[in-house]
Amino acid sequence: MWSDIFIAFMIAFLVSYVVTPYTVRLAKKVGALDNPKTSSRKIHKKITPRLGGIAIIAGLIASTTYLFVTMSIEKKINLFDDEKYIFLSKINLENPNGGHIFRNNCIRDILLF
Repeated sequence: MWSDIFIAFMIAFLVSYVVTPYTVRLAKKVGALDNPKTSSRKIHKKITPRLGGIAIIAGLIASTTYLFVTMSIEKKINLFDDEKYIFLSKINLENPNGGHIFRNNCIRDILLF
Protein backbone atom coordinates (compact mmCIF):
# COMPACT_ATOMS: atom_id res chain seq x y z
CA MET A 1 0.00 0.00 0.00
CA TRP A 2 2.75 2.48 0.92
CA SER A 3 4.62 1.62 -2.26
CA ASP A 4 1.51 2.51 -4.28
CA ILE A 5 1.25 5.84 -2.49
CA PHE A 6 4.94 6.55 -3.14
CA ILE A 7 4.55 5.63 -6.82
CA ALA A 8 1.47 7.88 -7.08
CA PHE A 9 3.44 10.74 -5.51
CA MET A 10 6.29 10.23 -7.99
CA ILE A 11 3.83 10.10 -10.91
CA ALA A 12 2.26 13.38 -9.77
CA PHE A 13 5.69 14.97 -9.41
CA LEU A 14 6.99 13.78 -12.78
CA VAL A 15 3.82 14.69 -14.70
CA SER A 16 3.79 18.16 -13.15
CA TYR A 17 7.50 18.57 -13.88
CA VAL A 18 7.07 17.54 -17.52
CA VAL A 19 3.87 19.53 -18.17
CA THR A 20 5.09 22.79 -16.58
CA PRO A 21 7.21 24.00 -19.55
CA TYR A 22 4.27 23.41 -21.88
CA THR A 23 1.96 25.45 -19.66
CA VAL A 24 4.54 28.27 -19.61
CA ARG A 25 4.57 28.28 -23.42
CA LEU A 26 0.78 28.18 -23.50
CA ALA A 27 0.58 31.10 -21.06
CA LYS A 28 2.91 33.16 -23.25
CA LYS A 29 0.94 32.28 -26.38
CA VAL A 30 -2.45 33.07 -24.81
CA GLY A 31 -1.21 36.13 -22.92
CA ALA A 32 -1.91 34.79 -19.44
CA LEU A 33 1.03 36.65 -17.91
CA ASP A 34 1.27 38.68 -14.73
CA ASN A 35 3.15 41.93 -15.28
CA PRO A 36 4.57 43.43 -12.04
CA LYS A 37 4.58 46.93 -13.54
CA THR A 38 0.78 47.05 -13.69
CA SER A 39 0.45 47.35 -9.91
CA SER A 40 2.65 48.48 -7.05
CA ARG A 41 1.43 45.54 -4.95
CA LYS A 42 3.26 42.91 -7.02
CA ILE A 43 6.20 41.20 -5.32
CA HIS A 44 7.91 39.58 -8.30
CA LYS A 45 10.25 41.54 -10.57
CA LYS A 46 9.79 39.70 -13.91
CA ILE A 47 6.73 38.83 -15.97
CA THR A 48 5.31 35.58 -14.59
CA PRO A 49 3.08 33.02 -16.36
CA ARG A 50 -0.24 32.35 -14.62
CA LEU A 51 -1.26 28.87 -15.84
CA GLY A 52 0.77 26.75 -13.40
CA GLY A 53 -2.37 25.16 -12.02
CA ILE A 54 -2.83 23.19 -15.22
CA ALA A 55 0.39 21.24 -14.53
CA ILE A 56 -0.64 20.57 -10.93
CA ILE A 57 -4.09 19.32 -11.97
CA ALA A 58 -2.50 17.09 -14.64
CA GLY A 59 -0.28 15.51 -11.98
CA LEU A 60 -3.23 15.04 -9.64
CA ILE A 61 -5.34 13.39 -12.34
CA ALA A 62 -2.48 11.07 -13.37
CA SER A 63 -1.72 9.94 -9.81
CA THR A 64 -5.40 9.51 -8.90
CA THR A 65 -5.98 7.45 -12.03
CA TYR A 66 -3.00 5.26 -11.14
CA LEU A 67 -4.34 4.68 -7.61
CA PHE A 68 -7.87 3.88 -8.82
CA VAL A 69 -6.60 1.40 -11.42
CA THR A 70 -4.16 -0.23 -8.98
CA MET A 71 -6.80 -0.59 -6.27
CA SER A 72 -9.25 -1.97 -8.83
CA ILE A 73 -6.75 -4.60 -9.97
CA GLU A 74 -6.02 -5.57 -6.36
CA LYS A 75 -9.80 -5.80 -5.71
CA LYS A 76 -9.67 -3.17 -2.96
CA ILE A 77 -12.15 -0.98 -4.78
CA ASN A 78 -14.78 -1.95 -7.32
CA LEU A 79 -14.74 0.64 -10.11
CA PHE A 80 -16.72 -1.34 -12.62
CA ASP A 81 -19.86 -1.95 -10.62
CA ASP A 82 -23.33 -1.64 -12.14
CA GLU A 83 -24.44 0.84 -9.53
CA LYS A 84 -25.37 4.44 -10.20
CA TYR A 85 -22.29 6.00 -8.58
CA ILE A 86 -19.29 4.03 -9.79
CA PHE A 87 -16.49 5.57 -7.71
CA LEU A 88 -18.50 5.53 -4.50
CA SER A 89 -19.51 1.88 -4.71
CA LYS A 90 -17.51 -0.35 -2.37
CA ILE A 91 -14.17 0.07 -0.68
CA ASN A 92 -12.85 -3.07 1.02
CA LEU A 93 -9.57 -3.26 2.88
CA GLU A 94 -9.24 -6.77 4.25
CA ASN A 95 -7.52 -7.60 7.49
CA PRO A 96 -4.98 -10.46 7.15
CA ASN A 97 -6.42 -11.98 10.34
CA GLY A 98 -9.90 -12.07 8.82
CA GLY A 99 -12.70 -9.57 8.55
CA HIS A 100 -12.61 -6.07 7.19
CA ILE A 101 -10.54 -3.18 8.49
CA PHE A 102 -12.62 -0.60 6.66
CA ARG A 103 -15.84 -0.93 4.75
CA ASN A 104 -17.32 2.39 3.69
CA ASN A 105 -20.76 2.54 2.13
CA CYS A 106 -21.78 5.60 4.13
CA ILE A 107 -21.16 8.19 1.39
CA ARG A 108 -22.97 6.08 -1.18
CA ASP A 109 -25.92 5.55 1.18
CA ILE A 110 -26.16 9.30 1.84
CA LEU A 111 -26.10 10.17 -1.87
CA LEU A 112 -28.63 7.49 -2.81
CA PHE A 113 -30.97 8.39 0.06
